[in-house]
Amino acid sequence: MSHNDLTFPDVVLRLTIPGGAELLLAFLRAYFEPFFRFEDSDPAVSPRWVVRVHIGAPPRSVPAESARIDIDRSGGFLRCEGRFVDCDRGRLVMLSPFDVTTYIDRETLAVDLWGSSAASLRIPTLRVLEELATHELERDGAVYVHASAVVAQGRAVLICGNKKAGKTSGLCKLLRAFETEKMANDNCVIRACNGEAIARGWPGFFKIDLGSVALYPELGRDFPPSERALLSDSDALWKVYDKVPLYPRQGAERFGASMDVEAPVAAVIFPRFDATRAPGLSRISIDDVRGSFPGYVQGSRHPNHPDWLNLGAPSEPEVRAHIATVLSALGNAELFELRWGPSYEDLLSRVPALRSAHRGVRACMMDSAADEAWPPLPIAEMPHLFKKSDAT
Repeated sequence: MSHNDLTFPDVVLRLTIPGGAELLLAFLRAYFEPFFRFEDSDPAVSPRWVVRVHIGAPPRSVPAESARIDIDRSGGFLRCEGRFVDCDRGRLVMLSPFDVTTYIDRETLAVDLWGSSAASLRIPTLRVLEELATHELERDGAVYVHASAVVAQGRAVLICGNKKAGKTSGLCKLLRAFETEKMANDNCVIRACNGEAIARGWPGFFKIDLGSVALYPELGRDFPPSERALLSDSDALWKVYDKVPLYPRQGAERFGASMDVEAPVAAVIFPRFDATRAPGLSRISIDDVRGSFPGYVQGSRHPNHPDWLNLGAPSEPEVRAHIATVLSALGNAELFELRWGPSYEDLLSRVPALRSAHRGVRACMMDSAADEAWPPLPIAEMPHLFKKSDAT
């Protein structure tokens, strides 16, 4: 039996995993570290929640006619749904397609999961730990922001925006061309501390569009061999919806970067892709983003992650108060609007005579050994890793 305390940065979750579940533990550590500290459980520490994982049949089952609920609406191997019944002290949920049963006991602040194997428990356990931590952090006043981030000279630089704004593109360029450490792929937790905004990266798979992968030789080994026919057609490549997933630290290592997961915020950049206008960077004020900033807030407000544990999300007045506090602290940071479009290199790579000579494309065409330093991703749980469809 393995007993671990996961801490972020003051919220402690106690995780108990049965013996023989090394795959599950390796997967969770690869995903959560270094954002969460993994340490042997300390009896002197009182956790906010206890999460116990069991391999075997649950003592109770969820009836087939029970109400249905979405658990994760995002695509790929994270997507799941469930059936649930509410009880006096909590909720019993069966998660599909993993056939994992979860019982949330709100009275004892404990969650139990039962599954047939360590492999089937990977995504459900990840989901439970993230939901519990989010619940506790938001109660403490933290705000989740849709942003990639790096640390430069001890200060955080965030690229804040929603889908297709350019967060991943900016992150790859910052890791490749600047002396930075990686903080976050897609989400940051921001807290106000003595009037200063402190950002901390939130775990998440480093998911990269196939078109972006083809731009960087550093990512060539990660391009799916089954999609190599698309490498000759840039337009078709960018229309593939699904992305290449990497563990957070694995993505940093591809660019030779280290991780630094927490720092005061020095700057926030709000990118906007516009292929019809000249690129530009302009300084803006906190008043310029006050109205749009709530649209970048994630956490319990994220439409892909409903409150399936039935813990109770913060009220709208509470969320607005937390956002106002963070915005006040961000007033001390530099804020920029960045307008961008295809680069000179991007456009040259569309010339047929140059396409196959592009270093990123050539790297994607080469076979390479599997990255055995990292546990395998649970891609077997999804029917198709890559499907050719326009992004929505």
